[in-house]
Order: sequence, then C-alpha cells, then structure tokens
Amino acid sequence: MEVDGLCFKEEWMVQLISTETGYNYKLGFGDLNGEFWLGNDKLVALLQANPKNELRFDLESTTNEQAYAKYSNFNVGDESTGYTLSVSGYNGTAGIDF
Repeated sequence: MEVDGLCFKEEWMVQLISTETGYNYKLGFGDLNGEFWLGNDKLVALLQANPKNELRFDLESTTNEQAYAKYSNFNVGDESTGYTLSVSGYNGTAGIDF
C-alpha cells in the first residue's frame, strides 16, 4: 500500500477523543468514504514499511498568519511503546519549540 499523505483535522479529532475508546484508536473507526481514523496498528505498519517518513504541520492563526513545521524523521512506536511518537530534523517557520 502506498500513501502520499495523511491529513488530520484537529477539530474533528478533539471531538472523537471524548467519544471513542482507546480500543477503537488501535483498530480504527469511522467512515472510509468520509472522516475516519486508519488505526494505530495500521499506521505503525505503514511507517515501518517505509523507513524514510516525514511529518509536516501547516498552521494558520485566527488572523490568517501561516507557518509550517516539517520533520525529516517521523515514526510511531508499536503498542508495546504506547504508540510513542518520535520526530527529529526540524525545518520550518513555526519555530523550533513547535
């Protein structure tokens, strides 16, 4: 399976965190024709299949200011690590503290 990119919408995810169980995050949920979460286990498998992964955040303020943060190395550990996110190799305009 080849993936060009994954898009996460913050406002939708905040709503789901309060209504879905951790088990659903592991396996995935939602409507494949609309908004859905692929599942932590599937995300880990995709990342492990391609050892060169990048992560980019595009940000926009309420006053329409834009910035981005790009990490040249991105990985998510498996369930035994609690799906720990690791990133390195920052480049962007959002600031190193992002």
